[in-house]
Amino acid sequence: MPINSDLSLQTFLALMDRLQDAAFVIKNGYFCYINQSVVDLFRTSEEELLKQPVFDLIHEEDREFVQQRYMNRLGGQTVENEYDFRINSKEGKTRTVKMKVGLAAEPDGTLCTIGSLHDITDLENTKNALAKSKDDLASILLSLPDIFYQTDINGIITLISPSVYDALGYTSNEMIGRPLHEFYRKPNDRQRIINALVEGNGQARNVEAWLLHKDGTPVWMSTNAHIRHDKNGEPVYVEGIARERTEQKLLDDRLSFLAKYDPLTTFYNRRSFFEECNRLLGIAQRYNRPFSLIMLDLDWFKSINDKFGHQVGDDALIHFSEVCRGIYRETDIVGRIGGEEFVILSPETEPHNAIELIKRFKSALSQNPLDKEGAQIFLTFSAGLVSMSEQDESIESLFKRADQLLYQAKSTGRNKIVIEDGSEV
Repeated sequence: MPINSDLSLQTFLALMDRLQDAAFVIKNGYFCYINQSVVDLFRTSEEELLKQPVFDLIHEEDREFVQQRYMNRLGGQTVENEYDFRINSKEGKTRTVKMKVGLAAEPDGTLCTIGSLHDITDLENTKNALAKSKDDLASILLSLPDIFYQTDINGIITLISPSVYDALGYTSNEMIGRPLHEFYRKPNDRQRIINALVEGNGQARNVEAWLLHKDGTPVWMSTNAHIRHDKNGEPVYVEGIARERTEQKLLDDRLSFLAKYDPLTTFYNRRSFFEECNRLLGIAQRYNRPFSLIMLDLDWFKSINDKFGHQVGDDALIHFSEVCRGIYRETDIVGRIGGEEFVILSPETEPHNAIELIKRFKSALSQNPLDKEGAQIFLTFSAGLVSMSEQDESIESLFKRADQLLYQAKSTGRNKIVIEDGSEV
């Protein structure tokens, strides 16, 4: 999804508090972040929830298997990331929730569990009522928060609940009689449901895709569906439950992005950059391919913040990243590993080619100042450039040599690149 670097933390947290689903972050068995929906779900205070072990809130009959999955996930095992269980509210009532969960890493490498809870107690009750009596179908469809639908075996909509209007802007009458694939952003996405039904022997769970609202905006939907058969075992129609999850999708994408990238420059963050470096270094060593690395610092960056303010400082970093992207290739890897400290990794690149690239970058930056508040801010950097040698067994050895050259560049006047052979650019 497009990343808006101007999105403030305050705005992001306000968005979180307006989500209907309960979003959380768990570290060491305790909540370290919860939105307002978590507080509402457990019917207690934020303070009480943050100081109470998370697993104490889970129904005693479900506690062991939820805790086991939590430990397995932290241990690196492949664990189902969406499942149902029961919780206990402060009022003593048992609620059933659907949890979607994953992992994110903090800058120091600490793993946190991130996820969301959706209260499906009412939905489960509604489904049970539907199974008991078809005579109640009309009233149930009116109250069902998710979208219930049926299509014939050719995909023509024969029934759809009124709640579709809230999600897609169409009334039930506008959709009945039309092929369901017409409402997908890409008509072929409908085939994903068909494939899932075939692979699941008539059952499809949590198949997600973009549909289109009547006004043309995309809507992210998650669908469970199954094939109904007649008494002779012949398939007659498909029915399912679809849930609009656009806000959750955007949140999931945002959290996934933040786990890997720096939100300001959209370069790799420190952790992800090191992971990518180690992967590419392994390839270079295995096949004896060239490999160059540049560590650089923006010069006098603190003075920009002091003179113009931190917002202009952020704008300077964004400007730096844009100029960098105009010079470096898609195969090059750039990471922001500190406040104004960056590393550029160039696989399949001999030293002389790496030198030419950094020279072009230095020249482009000098020719493209940042215009702010009527002033032109010229950005420069100091850098150290190294290439892989036979003695390099890990990425840390290249980083150490590059850092030493960077220190030399900064201590001898700045605005220069020091190369491993002792030359300067």
